[in-house]
Amino acid sequence: MIKKIIFDLDDTLIDFNEKFLEMIQLSKYKINKEESKKIEEVLFTYEKRHDKYSYQDMYEEINEVLNHKITKKQFLEILNNCKDLVPKKQDKKLIHTLEYLSKKYELVVLTNFFTEIQKSRLENYGILKYFSEVIGGDLEKCKPNFRSYAIACGFHSFDECLMIGDDLELDVIKPLSFGMDAIWYNKKNQDTKYKNVTSLHELENML
Repeated sequence: MIKKIIFDLDDTLIDFNEKFLEMIQLSKYKINKEESKKIEEVLFTYEKRHDKYSYQDMYEEINEVLNHKITKKQFLEILNNCKDLVPKKQDKKLIHTLEYLSKKYELVVLTNFFTEIQKSRLENYGILKYFSEVIGGDLEKCKPNFRSYAIACGFHSFDECLMIGDDLELDVIKPLSFGMDAIWYNKKNQDTKYKNVTSLHELENML
């Protein structure tokens, strides 16, 4: 019997903002478009090189690819701007679904990014209140490490938890291999053998 639902965040609960490069390219830091892309590449591929998020490691990696080095304060300000990467309008169907699910299950977020930034993004989007906990990649090892899923389950056994996310490998295949149920957020409606939805609103008819 499912007691807890574990949600991925980026491109599941909140679509990632396409204006990310514009956000990084701040004239007062003398970061041009080319360097902005380099910063973006470091951020987007970081978890492939590390099993846990570290501000210091990421800061050092970003400075390695820049011609004009930034200070730690400037780096943290760039990351802080990630809090604003949320859609301008709320998804009313998503709100309705989270209201529905939160009355039946404990909801948590498992994300491979910095916890406080992700909590701020959820709060800015008006949905943090539906989740009892947000577990980021700086608190525990990132998905697909077994430890991350175990921490997200908390006191519940794996077979009492359900993972939902857009990444087939991280949010479905790995959880299933550990004995957890999983639903793929299949946005493109691809053929698949896995349990899936093309809209999170469909969860109300499944759970």
